[in-house]
Amino acid sequence: MIAVNPTLPPDTVVLLAADPDPEVRARIAQRADLGPAERRTLMTDPDPDVRLAVFLHPALSEEGRARIDYQVPMDHFFVHHPAPEAPRDPRTVRRDALSCHPLLRRRAAGDHLLPPDLVARLASDDDLGVRVLLAQNHPDAPASLLLSSFLEYTGPERSHLTTRPNFPTDGLAAFADHEDPEVRALAARAPEDEPTTVARLTRDPTPAVRAAAARPPIFRSPGWRHSSTTRSWPTMRRRTRLFPRT
Repeated sequence: MIAVNPTLPPDTVVLLAADPDPEVRARIAQRADLGPAERRTLMTDPDPDVRLAVFLHPALSEEGRARIDYQVPMDHFFVHHPAPEAPRDPRTVRRDALSCHPLLRRRAAGDHLLPPDLVARLASDDDLGVRVLLAQNHPDAPASLLLSSFLEYTGPERSHLTTRPNFPTDGLAAFADHEDPEVRALAARAPEDEPTTVARLTRDPTPAVRAAAARPPIFRSPGWRHSSTTRSWPTMRRRTRLFPRT
């Protein structure tokens, strides 16, 4: 799409900001070279996706964002994504993490290099997306956050949370009778499992639960790694980017 061409001249950017196609306007709204007049126009665009796109523009202040009528999307996929080749500016990451707007905090939560004080702050954020993105992406995400994120988030790559280094094993036996089969499967990871519990899980109506219970204990640990490769188990997963690079 021409709207994402980095070599567009300024007059073309201005023209595309008024394009009748809202998808074009949304793409233009993400451009760093978007002028202040076009930003102000798109902040009141009739299309909510356009307003949401310009909301994330790095040139906007907290006060400017507060004037945009937008809704925080809860249907996004809160998944793991690889670290960018060039780390984000730590000052920008901190500004996003401290923002009153959850979309910016979500962007900060996905930063693999987030410092400990911001990890602690975002781990108790009131937005589910912030918490799950932190759990999915930060190497030091706390065990309590990993477990609560797994229990609350049911979207794509939910199982990736169980592969994180700090995912807990103690106390998981309590989920053996949970109504959600993915949560019941967690019980198979519990080191304190009674033989009767394991036996019951091997007869679970859901195949994935039976498979989890049938695995030898060494393969149930989130820290286990395949002996012939350096990849964590399970192997590579589909990556989904939630935000454009800034």
